Amino acid sequence: MPATVFEGQVKVVFCTAIADKTAPTDSEVTAGTDLTSFVTKDGYRPNTRFTRVDAATIAEVFDATEPGSTGADLELKFKSDDTTDTPRSTLGTYGTAGFVVIGHYGSAEVAGDEVTVWPVKTGMPQEANSAANEQQSWVCPFAVTSEPALHTTVVT
Repeated sequence: MPATVFEGQVKVVFCTAIADKTAPTDSEVTAGTDLTSFVTKDGYRPNTRFTRVDAATIAEVFDATEPGSTGADLELKFKSDDTTDTPRSTLGTYGTAGFVVIGHYGSAEVAGDEVTVWPVKTGMPQEANSAANEQQSWVCPFAVTSEPALHTTVVT
């Protein structure tokens, strides 16, 4: 079974407008800001979660559960750039609303591309601690404002 690595295969685009997150258009994604070359190798941090609801009764020994509510957090870690800091100028203001589009197989703007669309608002930028032999970086935490469209397809 073939395996796909992250390096060179993930595209990160920030879009200010997408009419339908379950069917983003190629023109909506192309109009976005490509942030891919600023994201560190460990910088795409999707965190989905769900809760389990106790479904057991006193008549059962087994502690059965049912799925409960879901949620998500998203963070992107960026290299700082002292000449063209596109991520900071795009996302560095608290409360910026839009959509983070993740292309899973190297592209995100062509009809048929598989993407995940995260409806978001930016949180407060988090500067990285200083460290020897490391590039300066920062993390943009996002509030995920509605359910993300996981593994959907770009349309024309």
